[in-house]
Amino acid sequence: MTPIAAPERPLYLVATDGSPEAEQALDYGITIAKRTGAELRVLSVAQLSDEPMSMEPGAERRAVRQPGRALAEANVRAAVGRAKAQKVRAQGRAVQAADPSVGIVREAEEVGADLIVVGSRGLTGIRRVVLGSVAERVVERAHCPVLVVR
Repeated sequence: MTPIAAPERPLYLVATDGSPEAEQALDYGITIAKRTGAELRVLSVAQLSDEPMSMEPGAERRAVRQPGRALAEANVRAAVGRAKAQKVRAQGRAVQAADPSVGIVREAEEVGADLIVVGSRGLTGIRRVVLGSVAERVVERAHCPVLVVR
């Protein structure tokens, strides 16, 4: 069995939506990035609305809710600022996707993330069945390890 070589400077993707759970994941991501010398890439996903951009039949493009986009950008700025205050190299961006887990996994693949860090709301029972779990879907789809912070 060939050992897995550690990257020269690891890159960790931390997803945030500004929730308390995401804040905990960010804190954990900052801590481990500081310890390992990794760079953080902070991501916030603005969810696409359910309304088509045009009224034409078959319209598939969806509009991004502007308050959602502004909130995602604010989340990124705040998170990057917190990381930099801890002397951790960090960049961030807001993206749009119909499903936040798809946006997270796509960004992780595009930037070559070595680790994805996400928070978990800890939903159980019917709420989990109805609402699903972004963290769970990220774990299922990711190309790299995923750290779920509770």
